[in-house]
Amino acid sequence: MFRTRLRRAISWVLVIGWLPGGPILGAENRQIIGRILVSSGATVGGIALPSEGTILADDLLSTGKSGKALVEFSPTARAALAEETSARFRRTPGGLVAEVSQGTLVAERREAGGVVVETPKYKVEPASPGKALYMVAMLPDKTTVVAAQQGRVSITEVCSGESYLLAEGQFARIPPDALGVPQGRGDRAPQASQEAHGKIKKPWHIGKLSHAASEALVTAIVVGAALVIAILALKEEKPVSPADP
Repeated sequence: MFRTRLRRAISWVLVIGWLPGGPILGAENRQIIGRILVSSGATVGGIALPSEGTILADDLLSTGKSGKALVEFSPTARAALAEETSARFRRTPGGLVAEVSQGTLVAERREAGGVVVETPKYKVEPASPGKALYMVAMLPDKTTVVAAQQGRVSITEVCSGESYLLAEGQFARIPPDALGVPQGRGDRAPQASQEAHGKIKKPWHIGKLSHAASEALVTAIVVGAALVIAILALKEEKPVSPADP
């Protein structure tokens, strides 16, 4: 059952806190782009991390079973990695990019900038000015889940360049073999969204975040010096897209 698999796949334990960081990877000719605030069961390029350190451009940060990591890129941008997550970080002319190959990443932008999250098929980034809090998950079956807790989020299909605007307080479940994106925006009337979904292969499921799911995303980034067990729970609502055949 999807909901059971989803909860299991993107459940995480995060210890969040503000700790001093310092270089741990030696004098390499690569730019330092982030500071590890908290980590446990995490590695960079296969080398175990202490509880604090730095992230260099093109580093692959991975967490194991029950692992976690909180990275600060600037005073206004942070990202939390759940267990069994892998993400490669790099800087581009357009800003900071996190390439997620598996697992769950929650990103926070307090003002401007922030993190563009890329998967093999999609690019996810804030679409509204100001604060943003959003999640991108690559489930074991290659389903992509995107959630917008605060601010709107743009989901762009890499192969076509087409984008979908996910409204604040919504999530999108995208089947691994989906082609195309829904037309319009996530805050459109359900009837219009349903018609748009009918025009793409393997329609997306757009739904509302439950209160528990919304609070979990906030807690994963904001709460300091606390042990958090956060499970993304989705409301039992009918999808706005037609049922898959």
